[in-house]
Amino acid sequence: NHTATLTPKPLTQSVHPQPAPGSVKVPAKSEDLIQSVLTEVEAQTIEELKQQKSFVKLQKKHYKEMKDLVKRHHKKTTDLIKEHTVKYNEIQSDYLRRRAVLEKTAKRDSKKKCETGSPDHSSSAIEQDLVALDTEMTQKLVELKEQQQQRLLNLRQEQYYSEKYQKREHIKQLIQKLTDVADECQNNQLKKLKETCEKEKKELKKKMDKKRQEKITEAKSKDKSQMEEEKTEMIRSYIQEVVQYLKRLEDAQSKRQEKLVEIHKEIRQQILDEKPKVELDQEYQDKFKRLPMEIQEFVQEAMKGKFSDEGDHSATPSVLTPDSGKLNHKPHLNEDELEEETPEKAFDTPL
Repeated sequence: NHTATLTPKPLTQSVHPQPAPGSVKVPAKSEDLIQSVLTEVEAQTIEELKQQKSFVKLQKKHYKEMKDLVKRHHKKTTDLIKEHTVKYNEIQSDYLRRRAVLEKTAKRDSKKKCETGSPDHSSSAIEQDLVALDTEMTQKLVELKEQQQQRLLNLRQEQYYSEKYQKREHIKQLIQKLTDVADECQNNQLKKLKETCEKEKKELKKKMDKKRQEKITEAKSKDKSQMEEEKTEMIRSYIQEVVQYLKRLEDAQSKRQEKLVEIHKEIRQQILDEKPKVELDQEYQDKFKRLPMEIQEFVQEAMKGKFSDEGDHSATPSVLTPDSGKLNHKPHLNEDELEEETPEKAFDTPL
């Protein structure tokens, strides 16, 4: 999984060391021969490192943990809304029962008045009782709404704190994991590079030996005395050329490795320089700032249409019920819908 990718390509920068004193003259195409065996090595980028199995596995683990946390928060919020719905229904039922009693009494007294012809002294008293009942009902619902807003606010703040803490822990783990993955991949790449260097040396010797054989074949066409003299010179020259070419190759290999090690350091520093914690703090600072207004709008939206036309009290304040509105944590997502949320959209940390 961490095997380095070595792509045979000419290096963008050629190596041109100066010839050593007393050495044989190197052909102009010596660098072409070295470049023909030299392999370009590219360090793995951060994005490529993030595709490693161990890092992806940790991301999936974090996604599941955040999803479970959000589901628990969803349940707590839903339970709180249901609790207030029960209280609302109790207040509503008590109000309707008491109003029905007053209206029945008023109807009975009105009937007696018609039968006896006596003046209606109780009518104004019953009207006052109805007004007092409506006022009491309104006050109870206002208090219930305020209580619900405050409890929802406290609950969501508590949930935000736990989500933020969870994400901060995930960020720490992801940075450490990515650092470990980078160390492992880079060490493997340097080990692979050593093997590549040996292969390049063998390839260089092979090509030089081929050129030597071609010269020997060419010398055979000449007379014997001249052939022996050139053959001796070729052997001496060949040994010197091999030594010099190998030295040039080793210099180029050393520069390549130094450049690769430097890039490795830069990548590890980039991992440490990422600022997901700062972004996370800003994200939740904005969330906490918006939360009171969101809760207020949520409860206000829930008030719309909750009272059916019962008497003249359609404008009486209502409270939050489970089907009224949506809070920003999507309280009505079922488990299947929650599963469809992508990690990037719902729970992914900056890494």
